[in-house]
Amino acid sequence: MTVQSFYIPENIDIDDILRKNPINHIDGFNRDKLLYILHLLAEIPSNSKDLTNEEGYVPINAEILRRWIGKGYSDYLTYLQEAGIVESDNHFITGIKSRGYRFCVKYQQPLKSIPVTNLTLLKKMANNREVDKVEDEIIAQTTTSSKIDLSTIARKYKPIEKWYQSGGLKINDKLAHAYNAEIYLQKKERQIKMG
Repeated sequence: MTVQSFYIPENIDIDDILRKNPINHIDGFNRDKLLYILHLLAEIPSNSKDLTNEEGYVPINAEILRRWIGKGYSDYLTYLQEAGIVESDNHFITGIKSRGYRFCVKYQQPLKSIPVTNLTLLKKMANNREVDKVEDEIIAQTTTSSKIDLSTIARKYKPIEKWYQSGGLKINDKLAHAYNAEIYLQKKERQIKMG
Protein backbone atom coordinates (compact mmCIF):
# COMPACT_ATOMS: atom_id res chain seq x y z
CA MET A 1 0.00 0.00 0.00
CA THR A 2 1.36 3.42 -0.92
CA VAL A 3 2.03 6.06 1.70
CA GLN A 4 -0.98 8.33 2.19
CA SER A 5 -0.73 11.72 3.84
CA PHE A 6 -2.91 14.19 5.63
CA TYR A 7 -2.38 17.86 4.77
CA ILE A 8 -2.81 20.23 7.67
CA PRO A 9 -1.54 23.73 8.50
CA GLU A 10 2.21 23.70 9.09
CA ASN A 11 1.96 25.34 12.52
CA ILE A 12 -0.29 22.65 13.99
CA ASP A 13 1.68 20.37 16.29
CA ILE A 14 -1.02 17.82 16.94
CA ASP A 15 0.95 15.96 19.61
CA ASP A 16 1.58 19.17 21.54
CA ILE A 17 -2.09 20.13 21.26
CA LEU A 18 -3.11 16.68 22.55
CA ARG A 19 -0.71 17.05 25.51
CA LYS A 20 -2.06 20.49 26.40
CA ASN A 21 -5.69 19.47 25.85
CA PRO A 22 -5.96 15.79 26.90
CA ILE A 23 -8.81 13.76 25.45
CA ASN A 24 -10.66 11.72 28.03
CA HIS A 25 -14.20 11.95 26.72
CA ILE A 26 -13.85 10.26 23.30
CA ASP A 27 -14.19 6.48 23.49
CA GLY A 28 -11.65 4.77 21.23
CA PHE A 29 -9.95 8.06 20.40
CA ASN A 30 -7.68 7.87 17.37
CA ARG A 31 -5.20 10.62 16.46
CA ASP A 32 -5.59 9.95 12.72
CA LYS A 33 -9.33 10.54 12.89
CA LEU A 34 -8.63 13.96 14.35
CA LEU A 35 -6.08 14.63 11.62
CA TYR A 36 -8.54 13.47 8.97
CA ILE A 37 -11.01 16.20 9.94
CA LEU A 38 -8.24 18.82 9.75
CA HIS A 39 -7.21 17.37 6.38
CA LEU A 40 -10.77 17.75 5.09
CA LEU A 41 -10.69 21.47 5.84
CA ALA A 42 -7.75 21.76 3.44
CA GLU A 43 -8.81 19.14 0.90
CA ILE A 44 -12.45 20.07 0.28
CA PRO A 45 -11.68 23.64 -0.87
CA SER A 46 -8.82 22.40 -3.05
CA ASN A 47 -11.17 19.99 -4.84
CA SER A 48 -14.43 21.96 -4.74
CA LYS A 49 -13.86 25.67 -4.19
CA ASP A 50 -17.54 26.39 -4.78
CA LEU A 51 -18.41 24.57 -1.56
CA THR A 52 -16.58 27.09 0.63
CA ASN A 53 -18.70 30.10 1.55
CA GLU A 54 -17.62 33.75 1.46
CA GLU A 55 -16.38 33.66 5.06
CA GLY A 56 -14.21 30.62 4.32
CA TYR A 57 -16.35 28.03 6.08
CA VAL A 58 -16.09 24.54 4.59
CA PRO A 59 -19.23 22.40 4.80
CA ILE A 60 -18.52 19.00 6.32
CA ASN A 61 -21.31 16.50 5.89
CA ALA A 62 -22.10 14.66 9.11
CA GLU A 63 -23.11 11.46 7.32
CA ILE A 64 -19.78 11.28 5.49
CA LEU A 65 -17.88 11.92 8.72
CA ARG A 66 -19.87 9.19 10.43
CA ARG A 67 -18.86 6.74 7.68
CA TRP A 68 -15.17 7.67 7.89
CA ILE A 69 -14.77 8.27 11.62
CA GLY A 70 -17.70 6.59 13.32
CA LYS A 71 -20.44 7.70 15.68
CA GLY A 72 -18.10 9.87 17.75
CA TYR A 73 -17.32 12.26 14.87
CA SER A 74 -19.07 15.16 16.63
CA ASP A 75 -16.84 14.70 19.69
CA TYR A 76 -13.78 15.20 17.48
CA LEU A 77 -15.28 18.39 16.01
CA THR A 78 -16.15 19.68 19.48
CA TYR A 79 -12.63 18.95 20.67
CA LEU A 80 -11.09 20.87 17.75
CA GLN A 81 -13.31 23.84 18.51
CA GLU A 82 -12.60 23.80 22.23
CA ALA A 83 -8.85 23.53 21.55
CA GLY A 84 -9.08 26.71 19.42
CA ILE A 85 -8.05 25.03 16.16
CA VAL A 86 -11.28 25.33 14.19
CA GLU A 87 -14.43 27.37 14.40
CA SER A 88 -17.92 26.72 13.07
CA ASP A 89 -20.63 28.80 11.48
CA ASN A 90 -23.05 26.75 13.64
CA HIS A 91 -25.53 26.74 10.79
CA PHE A 92 -27.03 23.71 9.12
CA ILE A 93 -30.28 22.82 7.42
CA THR A 94 -31.07 19.12 7.42
CA GLY A 95 -30.73 17.73 3.91
CA ILE A 96 -29.73 21.12 2.46
CA LYS A 97 -26.69 22.67 4.16
CA SER A 98 -23.99 21.05 6.25
CA ARG A 99 -22.44 22.86 9.19
CA GLY A 100 -19.36 24.81 8.06
CA TYR A 101 -15.93 24.79 9.68
CA ARG A 102 -12.71 26.69 9.09
CA PHE A 103 -9.31 26.95 10.70
CA CYS A 104 -9.00 29.72 13.30
CA VAL A 105 -6.93 32.66 12.06
CA LYS A 106 -3.82 31.41 13.86
CA TYR A 107 -3.89 28.21 11.78
CA GLN A 108 -4.64 29.66 8.36
CA GLN A 109 -1.14 28.74 7.16
CA PRO A 110 0.58 26.81 4.35
CA LEU A 111 0.20 23.07 4.64
CA LYS A 112 2.49 20.25 5.70
CA SER A 113 2.02 16.54 5.24
CA ILE A 114 1.68 13.93 7.97
CA PRO A 115 1.59 10.21 7.13
CA VAL A 116 -1.65 8.33 7.77
CA THR A 117 -1.10 5.46 10.20
CA ASN A 118 -4.66 4.23 10.91
CA LEU A 119 -5.15 1.08 8.82
CA THR A 120 -8.91 1.57 8.37
CA LEU A 121 -8.46 5.13 7.12
CA LEU A 122 -5.59 4.02 4.87
CA LYS A 123 -7.82 1.43 3.21
CA LYS A 124 -10.65 3.92 2.71
CA MET A 125 -8.26 6.51 1.27
CA ALA A 126 -6.70 3.91 -1.04
CA ASN A 127 -10.15 2.90 -2.30
CA ASN A 128 -10.97 6.55 -3.00
CA ARG A 129 -7.67 6.93 -4.88
CA GLU A 130 -8.58 3.92 -7.06
CA VAL A 131 -11.88 5.58 -7.98
CA ASP A 132 -9.95 8.78 -8.82
CA LYS A 133 -7.55 6.79 -11.04
CA VAL A 134 -10.42 5.28 -13.02
CA GLU A 135 -11.92 8.75 -13.50
CA ASP A 136 -8.51 10.08 -14.60
CA GLU A 137 -8.16 7.25 -17.13
CA ILE A 138 -11.59 7.99 -18.58
CA ILE A 139 -10.68 11.66 -18.89
CA ALA A 140 -7.34 10.77 -20.47
CA GLN A 141 -9.03 8.49 -23.00
CA THR A 142 -11.54 11.20 -23.82
CA THR A 143 -8.93 13.91 -24.31
CA THR A 144 -6.52 11.74 -26.34
CA SER A 145 -9.15 10.44 -28.71
CA SER A 146 -9.74 12.30 -31.93
CA LYS A 147 -13.26 13.29 -30.85
CA ILE A 148 -13.51 15.46 -27.77
CA ASP A 149 -17.03 16.08 -26.54
CA LEU A 150 -16.73 19.82 -25.91
CA SER A 151 -20.37 20.16 -24.84
CA THR A 152 -19.80 17.66 -21.99
CA ILE A 153 -16.67 19.51 -20.90
CA ALA A 154 -18.47 22.85 -21.11
CA ARG A 155 -21.35 21.56 -18.97
CA LYS A 156 -18.93 20.24 -16.38
CA TYR A 157 -17.16 23.60 -15.99
CA LYS A 158 -20.18 25.89 -16.39
CA PRO A 159 -20.26 26.81 -12.66
CA ILE A 160 -16.60 27.83 -12.80
CA GLU A 161 -17.21 30.00 -15.85
CA LYS A 162 -20.15 31.68 -14.10
CA TRP A 163 -18.00 32.43 -11.04
CA TYR A 164 -15.16 33.73 -13.19
CA GLN A 165 -17.39 36.06 -15.20
CA SER A 166 -19.10 37.46 -12.09
CA GLY A 167 -15.76 38.12 -10.38
CA GLY A 168 -16.57 35.60 -7.65
CA LEU A 169 -13.73 33.26 -8.52
CA LYS A 170 -10.69 34.23 -6.51
CA ILE A 171 -7.61 32.08 -6.22
CA ASN A 172 -5.03 32.40 -3.50
CA ASP A 173 -2.03 31.73 -5.75
CA LYS A 174 0.45 31.25 -2.92
CA LEU A 175 -1.62 28.67 -1.05
CA ALA A 176 -2.63 26.88 -4.26
CA HIS A 177 0.99 26.71 -5.38
CA ALA A 178 2.18 25.49 -1.98
CA TYR A 179 -0.49 22.81 -1.89
CA ASN A 180 0.25 21.67 -5.46
CA ALA A 181 3.99 21.67 -4.79
CA GLU A 182 3.49 19.50 -1.71
CA ILE A 183 1.29 17.05 -3.64
CA TYR A 184 3.84 16.94 -6.47
CA LEU A 185 6.70 16.24 -4.06
CA GLN A 186 4.70 13.50 -2.34
CA LYS A 187 3.98 11.83 -5.70
CA LYS A 188 7.63 12.07 -6.75
CA GLU A 189 8.71 10.61 -3.42
CA ARG A 190 6.28 7.69 -3.88
CA GLN A 191 7.56 7.08 -7.43
CA ILE A 192 11.16 7.00 -6.20
CA LYS A 193 10.27 4.56 -3.39
CA MET A 194 8.35 2.32 -5.78
CA GLY A 195 11.07 2.04 -8.15
